[in-house]
Amino acid sequence: MSLALAAMLLATLGVGYGGVPRRQTYLMFFVKGEGSRPAGKELESASQSHFANMGAQAKAGRLFAAGPLQDPTEIRRGITVVTARDRAEVPSLFLGDHFVQRKIMGVEAAPWDVDLARFNPNVNPDDIIEHRLVLWRRGMGMSPETPAMRSAHESLVRSVGKSHGPVIWGKIGESEDPSFAKVSEAAIFVTTDGDGIAKALSADPLVERRLLEVEVIRLWMSAGVVRPSGS
Repeated sequence: MSLALAAMLLATLGVGYGGVPRRQTYLMFFVKGEGSRPAGKELESASQSHFANMGAQAKAGRLFAAGPLQDPTEIRRGITVVTARDRAEVPSLFLGDHFVQRKIMGVEAAPWDVDLARFNPNVNPDDIIEHRLVLWRRGMGMSPETPAMRSAHESLVRSVGKSHGPVIWGKIGESEDPSFAKVSEAAIFVTTDGDGIAKALSADPLVERRLLEVEVIRLWMSAGVVRPSGS
């Protein structure tokens, strides 16, 4: 079998050289669950397991970023950026998390097409700063999207990334989880200026025609976890 044919077969099977399954990047939300929240020493123990599990996943090379959110709906509690073979594997990364075990928090995830090299694993977990998570959802607009609109959209996001600190941005794949209903793109901006981002992104022709809707959410993560583009 030729090398080209072997590569095509491995790609079809989702397998890399050496027989190792390729891993997909996922944007994941911790969401409010049905379990009752513990108190006192139980809460302390659950919190320790929560952070210890994320540390273990980061050490294993499966978790690249994480942080709590300020969600107006109070449903989404935080995010992680992880890799997994498929969507079904994502919850297994959090089996050691007592919040997930006790269904105090659930796991919702969707594929995210970003460059993992833009995340910096060598950060101080105690040096936490504000970021902004931006979600673009498919809107109610009926006019057809044109290549010029798409090009203007992409140029605007890159421009806002330059004016509002580093940004990591990419398309969101299909997911049946409620947090990702109609979400088509996501970005993390290293900035505290959520109002400025929202105002700048409102000039997008896809937003003006309601083909896309923008949600800007306060997010806290380690300083330096998002590398500047080209670094």
